[in-house]
Amino acid sequence: MQVSKSGFPRLEVLQLSSLGNWKRLIIGKGGMSKLTHLQIFESVLDIEGLVELFHLQKVDFIDSHLYHPSWISSLPWCTQLALCRKEMALDACWGYKQQYKKII
Repeated sequence: MQVSKSGFPRLEVLQLSSLGNWKRLIIGKGGMSKLTHLQIFESVLDIEGLVELFHLQKVDFIDSHLYHPSWISSLPWCTQLALCRKEMALDACWGYKQQYKKII
């Protein structure tokens, strides 16, 4: 999937889950420029263009098999990185209950 340079200009929180065979996200320069929080649920995903997301403060991997993608090292301004598993206290992972409240 590709996000254009003007795509989602007011988006602040992005939650990705149940991606199936979708393995790549390309964010054009200026796309999702207000994004502050990224959550990836149970997925392995390669993301290009996060270097341009200057407002990004938090990235959560929730039960993503403790996958450490190479783009993590390109996020020096990212203040929090959470690797969460279902066995851990998931209340600490923002949005987890909202995402799965139908199941819990």
